[in-house]
Amino acid sequence: MSRDELVDPDPWIVASLVVATAAMIGQYAQIAIDWNVRRKADRLLPPLRTVKAHLRDGLENSISDVEKIIRLLPRLEGCEIDPLVRPFSYGQTSLYMTKLALHEYSAKVEVLAIGLGHLNKLSTALIADDPELAAQIGSEITASFGRIDAKINGFYRDAPPIGDVLSDCLAILRECERILVRIENSN
Repeated sequence: MSRDELVDPDPWIVASLVVATAAMIGQYAQIAIDWNVRRKADRLLPPLRTVKAHLRDGLENSISDVEKIIRLLPRLEGCEIDPLVRPFSYGQTSLYMTKLALHEYSAKVEVLAIGLGHLNKLSTALIADDPELAAQIGSEITASFGRIDAKINGFYRDAPPIGDVLSDCLAILRECERILVRIENSN
């Protein structure tokens, strides 16, 4: 098949979505550092128990979606180089694939983007409803991974392989899910 018959989306975009989600989780750590006084949130938000349950479910779904993308990228029809070994740098990965493979890729990215958007909404609701819990999650994530902001800034500065970026972000999402499950089970 000639290159004229292949299409070339940039996998940096999907990796950036996942990095943005890890950054969203990292904001819990920022709250743990900065938060001094608990503010009462408007009760227009769902009850906290519902927010935590939906957040945990959203994390579970997003983890599954990221895992699907990680499995999909190396096997896309038409790709000459495994995109997971390419640098996390915009425009640095040629991801030539057939139109059929593009449709499969696009469908998975769409599901991931919708799920990550929902996860962001829930994360914001948790911060507004219970910033102390958000700070607790942030403290535990910081204890596990160090400074999330430094890690994420390093992705953009150092351009590690896309696969490493996705794996690191996946570990952050899994840790946040584990923390939420532990907190729910202790209540």
